[in-house]
Amino acid sequence: MVSTLNKRPNDAHATNCLGEFFFRTGNEVGFDWGESKQLEALTNTPSQFNGKTYSRLDAYLKVIADPQAPPEDKSYALYRAIYCYAPSSMNDCGTQEISKATRKAWFTQLKTEFKGSQSATQLKYYW
Repeated sequence: MVSTLNKRPNDAHATNCLGEFFFRTGNEVGFDWGESKQLEALTNTPSQFNGKTYSRLDAYLKVIADPQAPPEDKSYALYRAIYCYAPSSMNDCGTQEISKATRKAWFTQLKTEFKGSQSATQLKYYW
């Protein structure tokens, strides 16, 4: 998956696989709660992490917006993007605030455009 993304950064299937890896393992890249800023304040040393914190939701949004993404990858990305807010309506996949209206639109898109897909069948709610 990583070698695929290295060769083809917009590969929808590999992007979803990377999101699934982070979801299943609980691993993270970067700092989620501002630890780097706290460290900088304590040491006056800038963070050595120059990258952006990885967000599964950003990855799912990338696949959702990709007109070339295969239907099974797009439906899975919609499923996971909606599920980022389950069950508390708070984003568990990153720091973005996505409105409930947008999440409802994703749900509707999943249920209509991808009706009958495993992702559409499994998802019963949006949060």
